[in-house]
Amino acid sequence: MVEENKPEGGEEADASVASPSTPSDTPGNAKAENETENHGSEETQQKQVTETQDEANQNKNKKNKKKKKKKAAAKKKKTVAAAEEGALPLEINLQDEVECEIDFSGENKFPLCRLLNPGVRCDSFTKYGQTWPPSKPVETLFPEGSEGPVGQIMEHPGDFNRKLVSDAEKRAQDRLQTDMYRKVRIASECHRQVRKWAQSWIKPGILLTDMCEAIENKNRELVGENGLKAGVGFPTGCSLDYVAAHYTPNVGDTTRLGYDNVMKIDFGTQIEGRIIDCAWTVAFNPKFDPLLEAVKAATEAGIKAAGIGVRLCDIGEEIQEVMESHEIELDGKVYPIKCCRNLNGHSIGPYQIHAGKSVPIVKGMNTTHFFFLEVLYPIFLFW
Repeated sequence: MVEENKPEGGEEADASVASPSTPSDTPGNAKAENETENHGSEETQQKQVTETQDEANQNKNKKNKKKKKKKAAAKKKKTVAAAEEGALPLEINLQDEVECEIDFSGENKFPLCRLLNPGVRCDSFTKYGQTWPPSKPVETLFPEGSEGPVGQIMEHPGDFNRKLVSDAEKRAQDRLQTDMYRKVRIASECHRQVRKWAQSWIKPGILLTDMCEAIENKNRELVGENGLKAGVGFPTGCSLDYVAAHYTPNVGDTTRLGYDNVMKIDFGTQIEGRIIDCAWTVAFNPKFDPLLEAVKAATEAGIKAAGIGVRLCDIGEEIQEVMESHEIELDGKVYPIKCCRNLNGHSIGPYQIHAGKSVPIVKGMNTTHFFFLEVLYPIFLFW
């Protein structure tokens, strides 16, 4: 009977798994239950601690956000107040302008185009007693007999020019030209003030004809137009993009300045025939910054190389070397920046905008020299 009722091995194993002992059957099971309860209580405590930390972090983040909002609001309030006083540039969205009129209010006092001496205000000339916007004839700001607004004076390049500094006769000859230097400086300051004033309102959307008319009218006002004795040097140029220079819009031209345009503005002033010819590049899109930087560096190299006794071809070589060391990336393609070989700077004579000599912007064979008392040589760069 015992043998008949004895289960087989597999059945015995199944019975032992299917019928476990109760928790109170053995001390081991009781211990396991206690450990489970302790572990559960530790997890609960840890969860409570984590929730407390999360809540504290959330409160801290909320406080930080409130502080940041307060700081941002205070900073914005301070910025708006400073902008209203002209201490900071106004926030003007240049990309949204399609068609607009020129804003002559004078509220903005910083250049709207790129890379024009960052931080320099358009009303910096008020230190001379000029108004903003400028309205007084520049000559009235400097007493008769004074040198006028003296700009940057550079040493003549080359050891062969040391005699111009050390030789008493040469310095005496230079002093004889004081009256002429004053006229040039007054005309230059007039150009500078008109230029800075224009840079405060030139922006995408304005008509080129309106821009040129405004520049020329302000030019006449500040130079004290008086027939051939003082006035506009030549018509204002505003060449766009592939037009390198010498474009002036006719009456009825409806061309407007765009955000993606690159414009070269060129205008002149003259006092008793001493003509000031100066130009600058206007761009609003940051993608053209490398081009502006190249032109600025090359212009400064040309000015540094110029001086009495210097060969004109040497100036062109310096300009070309600097200019063509730059490149620009447009729409994913890299382009080398090149000089326009057939456009040059030039000498200026009394009442004569082109006086015969050309200043190349590339290396060449022109071995003509600068001569003493040949005062005006605009260094122009075309690319």
